[in-house]
Amino acid sequence: MSRRQLYADLNAVRALVADGLGQLRGTMGDLDQFWLNSARGRLTSIDDDLVAAAGGLSPWSRSGIGAVVAFAAVWGTATGCRAIGFSTGWVITSGSVVLIATVPLINEANNRIAGRLNRWRLARAPQPARPFRVTVFTKGRLTEVPETLLRARVRLVSTILRQAGSRQWRVPALRHLAATDRRIRRLAQADRQLCQSIDYLEIYLDGPARGRV
Repeated sequence: MSRRQLYADLNAVRALVADGLGQLRGTMGDLDQFWLNSARGRLTSIDDDLVAAAGGLSPWSRSGIGAVVAFAAVWGTATGCRAIGFSTGWVITSGSVVLIATVPLINEANNRIAGRLNRWRLARAPQPARPFRVTVFTKGRLTEVPETLLRARVRLVSTILRQAGSRQWRVPALRHLAATDRRIRRLAQADRQLCQSIDYLEIYLDGPARGRV
């Protein structure tokens, strides 16, 4: 799958999820209802997984950024220690401590850069048209949101399969990809949360006896 197609698919899924989430947030009454709150929480988290699936930084880029930052930190520490008059042993020890302490900061910086890069990529990709919608209620209950989310899941599953490739559509191969491929893993996490959201809404819409907790 081309990157352009992947970004267009991700934007389409994001738009549908945002549509459903917007309808849930615009409901009147039952705002503290257990199943609606559970659905809203998962729908809110889906966007982070979809954005992360845009690719982020390549391993080479992450290694390069890490090497530059680590070198600068160690070199600065060594220069400072020598200026103070530390012995060679203390210079090496101080540099090692700083290097170890820098690793989490490097990972955090790489993740932040990757997130900004992904959102920039999706912002530049074609955006789906957002149709005008009227929220429909039946006896005070939403009826259109599950259909919107089901359309989002169809598009998301299609994206996962195209990203995996037709030779890896069997369940064992997909499970392996979900465990080893970062992009497929984030898409699979988004699919799981989307399925849970749909289930929660269907429980709520099924009736007062089952939908109230």
